[in-house]
Amino acid sequence: MDTFIGEIRAFPYSFVPLHWLPCDGRSLQQQAYAPLHAVIGQNFGGSGTSFNLPNLTGRAPIGMGQGPGLTAYTIGNTQGEETVQFASLSQMPLHTHTLSTLIMGYAKSPTSFKASPTANTSWLSRYTDITAPTTPVTYSTYNPLTSPTPPPPTNPVAMNPGMMGPDVGALNTPHSNMQPYLAFRFCICAEEGIFPVRAGS
Repeated sequence: MDTFIGEIRAFPYSFVPLHWLPCDGRSLQQQAYAPLHAVIGQNFGGSGTSFNLPNLTGRAPIGMGQGPGLTAYTIGNTQGEETVQFASLSQMPLHTHTLSTLIMGYAKSPTSFKASPTANTSWLSRYTDITAPTTPVTYSTYNPLTSPTPPPPTNPVAMNPGMMGPDVGALNTPHSNMQPYLAFRFCICAEEGIFPVRAGS
């Protein structure tokens, strides 16, 4: 199968084929690879009498040009990051957290009230008093307008502010920004290929 000088292919093996070079950004001398330099020039870096190969190590190629509503790209542009760190809370997408609550029943014993399960292992949002004169009464701290006023707590404990507040620490923790990927070796044809001719020439 004929190949063009400067053609890039993905190979499913670790070695570099004869007459090809790895797309690892290495610097080459123009005189040593004149046909390749004539094709790609210094689009991928270089100065003076040297030029660089494209570097696809750990990168995904993207088509040049500008798609509808997308960013414009020219040959040799590099953008993107493997991880992203939030700079402000406004960058965090809207989301919700579920707050678990517990209905706790209080039963009256001859000498005291008992709670089950043990109160010191749970947060109490509402409870049912089964010692009411007629039927059990459920008290809700979330909706006091539609439920009886609960009796004052005996030993109230303030909830940790971190339970409901924003997690500012998340801003300083980078998270992965990579799409699903499959690694190949990308190589560029450097020698013994057909010199590409512009269409219409």
